[in-house]
Amino acid sequence: MKNQKGVSPLIATVLLLLVCMAVGVIIWQWVTSFQGNVQTESTKTQQKMTGCADVSLTADLTDIKPTWYSALKATKVLVKNGSGRDLNTFKVYSYYSDGNSDVNSVSLNITGGGQAVAWTQGGAGTGGTKPTRVIVESTECGIKLEVPGTSIQSG
Repeated sequence: MKNQKGVSPLIATVLLLLVCMAVGVIIWQWVTSFQGNVQTESTKTQQKMTGCADVSLTADLTDIKPTWYSALKATKVLVKNGSGRDLNTFKVYSYYSDGNSDVNSVSLNITGGGQAVAWTQGGAGTGGTKPTRVIVESTECGIKLEVPGTSIQSG
């Protein structure tokens, strides 16, 4: 019989335990890192939603009516901020009867309780027609205000 040398059972057991512990530590680090990222993103979303909970946007349809200016190929909408939060950046979407649309990013800087005029520019509609509807969206809060085309007068 040959004299075979190998690792003793005690050393093999210790090595197996060390490998298992190393794998456990790696998995633990990954799980805690993943959990921290999810919790951070969740907190940011919650803060954004809580800060925007009382935000309301309205369009003035009486004093300064939404108006389409064909020479400028632009629509004017007076946006009122009915909350105490300042809103600064907006996207204004214009939709036309021929299926075309325009999107403009605008900086309105509407203080809490204030108002500002949002202009759409472009006039992608056939023949420069007035839009069938305009949507003003606060990019900070994701709040959208839709102005139907029936309330847009020609100026």
